[in-house]
Amino acid sequence: MVSAWWVVLAFVGGGLGGTMLMALMCMSARQAKQSSRVPNLNSTPW
Repeated sequence: MVSAWWVVLAFVGGGLGGTMLMALMCMSARQAKQSSRVPNLNSTPW
């Protein structure tokens, strides 16, 4: 029989892993949104 501590450890570890995965996905989406703004290289500064 599986000890209750292993079940608790797996539950907490899965929760932390899911949180880290969601944070990475949010950061990558934010980075992609920022990099989608391309500067206009055809305009002249003078």
